[in-house]
Amino acid sequence: MSSRIFKFPENKYKDEKKSGWYIYHNESNNEATLRVLDSTMHIEGALRLNNSLYPPLFQGYNGTEWVSFSPQKGDKGDKGDSFNNIITLKNSYGGKGQFFKKQSIDLKCLNANMTNDMSNSMSDDMSDIIELRSLSGGTTMRNGEKADTIDIYTDENTVNITSLPQPFEWNVSNKTLDKLKSGSSDMQFKAHGDVSVWMVQDIVRKGQAVSIVGNKNNVLTIGPLTYTEDIINPFRKNLSFLGIALRDALPNEPCPVCTRGLTTSRLSKDVSDHFIADDEIEFIGQPALVGKDGYLFISKIKPSIAYIQAGTFAEIGNDGSEWRLVQIC
Repeated sequence: MSSRIFKFPENKYKDEKKSGWYIYHNESNNEATLRVLDSTMHIEGALRLNNSLYPPLFQGYNGTEWVSFSPQKGDKGDKGDSFNNIITLKNSYGGKGQFFKKQSIDLKCLNANMTNDMSNSMSDDMSDIIELRSLSGGTTMRNGEKADTIDIYTDENTVNITSLPQPFEWNVSNKTLDKLKSGSSDMQFKAHGDVSVWMVQDIVRKGQAVSIVGNKNNVLTIGPLTYTEDIINPFRKNLSFLGIALRDALPNEPCPVCTRGLTTSRLSKDVSDHFIADDEIEFIGQPALVGKDGYLFISKIKPSIAYIQAGTFAEIGNDGSEWRLVQIC
C-alpha cells in the first residue's frame, strides 16, 4: 500500500484529523510533515497522541502496553572534576593591588547544598563565596581637609576611573644636592617646579637662560637670552627672562623650560667688565645674574648698571663644578 500524503486544509474546519504525512497547498519544495493522532490499535512500535489524558501525551506501544513519552530524571552520573582543580583564582604579581580576596572554593559546602532536598535555596551557613575586592578612590590632605584624588563609577559595561588633578607638591626634604642637581651627562636637566614646553627659534643649550624672541607660523618661539652690549638698555631693548632651558634644542624643536623652582645652570664665562664675577657662592640666595652667553654668574658687588636677574643661587661654596643649583623666581 502506498503512503498517504494529505494536503493540509486552508480552513481548519475542513481538517479531517487523520494520521499521515501532510504538505501545504500551493507550495513548491514543501517537505512533508508526519502527523500522529489518537489510536487504539495495539501494534508494536505504534505511536499515538492520547487525548484522553490532560494534558495530552504522546505514547508508544511496546507490544505489551502504551508507554508515555514523558521526561524522567535519569541515573546520577559520575562525579565531575573539582572546580579547584580546573580553575585557579590567582592574583598576578608585580602590582600593589590584589583583586581576589579569596582564592579557593569549599566544594563541600556546594555539594551539601546540591544534595539538600529540603530547601531549593542555598543557606547562609552552607554556601561558599568567591570574594573580589572592590575599587576605591584615594584621598589626600589639602590645607587640612581631605580631597578626593580619583573618581570611580560604573555603567552597564565598564568601570570608569577618572583622576582628579591636584596641586602638585615637590618633596625635596629627603633629596641631597647631588640628587637635585644635573650635569653635562644628563640628556635633560632635573627641575623641581613649574615646567612648560616651547618651540625653539634659535639654538638653545641646557642650563641656558631663554626668553620669548618672536613667533613662527603663528606660534610663540624662544631663544637664548644673550646680549652683546656691555650696558643693557631695558627701555630700548627689554631682555625679558622666561626661564632655564632643560635640554639642548635646535630650531623648530620643542624644549622644556623651568620657569619657576629649582634647576641647574652653568656658570657664565662671558661677563661684562662692569661686574666683578666670582665662582664662590658666599650665601644661599645670592643673586644669579645673566651673563652675555645666557648662563648665570655671581657678582661680588652690587652692579651700578642695569642687569638681568634670573633668580638666586641655592647652594654655598665652590665644589669645582661649572654647574650650580639655582632657584628660578
